[in-house]
Amino acid sequence: MKSIKLKVSTMFEWIIIFCCFLMLGYTLLSEKEYIGYYTARSIVAILSIMMAVVTVIIAPKTSSFKRIICFLNRYIIPYSLFMLIMCLYSLIAYHYEMGDLYKVVLPYLFVYLAYPISYIFYQKKSMRKLMMKIAVLVIGILILKTISWYLYNFQEMVVFERLLFEYDKWFRNGLQRVNSGYLVGIVTVFLFAEGSIGIKKIYYYSMVAFIIFFLACVSAYRFQVITTCLVCAVVYYFYEGENKKSFFRRVLLFFLIIVLFISEPVQNLISSFAVSQSGIGYSTLVRLMNIQHYFKLMFDRVAVLGLGFIAKDNASSLALMSYNGSEIFWLEDVGILGGFFRFGIFSIFLYGYPFYHAIAICKTLKNNNRLNLRPIAFGITTYMIVSCIVLNMFDGQRSFDVPFYIAILAYLKYCTYSNTQGNNFHILAKE
Repeated sequence: MKSIKLKVSTMFEWIIIFCCFLMLGYTLLSEKEYIGYYTARSIVAILSIMMAVVTVIIAPKTSSFKRIICFLNRYIIPYSLFMLIMCLYSLIAYHYEMGDLYKVVLPYLFVYLAYPISYIFYQKKSMRKLMMKIAVLVIGILILKTISWYLYNFQEMVVFERLLFEYDKWFRNGLQRVNSGYLVGIVTVFLFAEGSIGIKKIYYYSMVAFIIFFLACVSAYRFQVITTCLVCAVVYYFYEGENKKSFFRRVLLFFLIIVLFISEPVQNLISSFAVSQSGIGYSTLVRLMNIQHYFKLMFDRVAVLGLGFIAKDNASSLALMSYNGSEIFWLEDVGILGGFFRFGIFSIFLYGYPFYHAIAICKTLKNNNRLNLRPIAFGITTYMIVSCIVLNMFDGQRSFDVPFYIAILAYLKYCTYSNTQGNNFHILAKE
């Protein structure tokens, strides 16, 4: 029976890697489209649901894995019921066609992937194997995007055209930008933690440095750069090395942060958020207008459960998104508030459940690091909460991260419990 479970977890592992291959954009490397945008995401959603069902069926109810299943069920079952309610509401309120509504709801189906991911972590007694394989895929696609970005902006050559123009003409400072894609933040946490704990420090730190370079230059995402640097600092701070060096590491880190934030480049970066700044600062003004627009809609419609699924492809919902007849306000531009405008009071549970448990796990591990859990727990918690303020984790460009967040939290919570029971589970230890 044990060998069968291991075979199932191995099969799940390869299916999840295949899903990552599709979601990260490797299919965009070809000149001709063989797998369309919605086709790829439909495949991932269907596989996620199928593996979730299999996981629940094969999970022995008397085993310790039941704790993980219970954690997932307490979130995903209410989540599923509310999404069904919002689908029915949106169908009636905005007169959606089923095909159009399906496209809008599709990103919210990825959450079911949390079940097989958790099962792999449990069977392997580690998150390292799966996450390091996924890290290779993430770094690989970022390298290809960087090559395409450089050749187009500096050599006037178009390579990997569909990958380069995935989001059409997207410029900043006269340069075409390329989106970093899914799982970048999560992978950064694991790579930096692996560099801190493992022996190949230069290898892993180099990959983290490349990710930061990509975010700063290729994506030109100022907030994501700041968040990623903050996460690296948090992981490093909570890494337990030799006790004699701990105090000096933290003093050095604090000093470097002060120097960084008083430096001219960072001051210019921070000032770019100001509304008074032309060009880049204008985007901040638009976001403030966006927030005002949707708050007014919420109050006018007494939308306790939110505005539902609104999208530009539906005439009725597009009317809500429009301002002065020409300007379109996107919920994706206002971060976590976009989730509130869409789901109303349910957003408290939608974001509150993972945020609360992430913080609770960190509190539990604050004075206990027997399993090297602390760097991962604090790193994931910091990135998930801080990035979600501006970059809503349920948006189409980040929704594939959600099942990994939920699965990681489920496994971390299980490991902290197992640790108190005297069991030993390795998080990043070499196998």
